[in-house]
Amino acid sequence: MELKEIDNLLTKLEKVGIARCESCNEETKFFEITVFNGSYLCPGCLRKAAWKTEGVLELPS
Repeated sequence: MELKEIDNLLTKLEKVGIARCESCNEETKFFEITVFNGSYLCPGCLRKAAWKTEGVLELPS
């Protein structure tokens, strides 16, 4: 996908307000989705992924 296509999709998602987590496929509010290692993750999956990484990761509050 080109950057412009991705930007258009993100704009549409912001308007709808709901996005899907790429890990658990749960619908989540768009503003709660976080990009982690190139994947869009909900807060629960982000915590799980952070624990699996080596090193320190600061999670959003």
